[in-house]
Amino acid sequence: MLLCGFHHRRHHDGAFEIRKTPHGFVFETSDGHPIKPPPRDPVVLEKNPDIGPLTPWSQWGGATMNFDYAISVYANACELAEARAAPPPQQ
Repeated sequence: MLLCGFHHRRHHDGAFEIRKTPHGFVFETSDGHPIKPPPRDPVVLEKNPDIGPLTPWSQWGGATMNFDYAISVYANACELAEARAAPPPQQ
């Protein structure tokens, strides 16, 4: 099973357990409560989607990459993920 670096470290720190079952994997808090994924909107597939020669074209207009903005988006997402993660185990 692949985990991102953050969750890999959290697992080894004891923040959660991963158990293999006949149906896949179960994630549990360190005290045995199941961790379930958040509810998501159902995916709605169109019966006849409008796919044509221009469908795969990018909307990028040729501007240069704003790396400062891109890195700030990643950094903010990491801070949010860390804030939502379980607290470290008490020692």
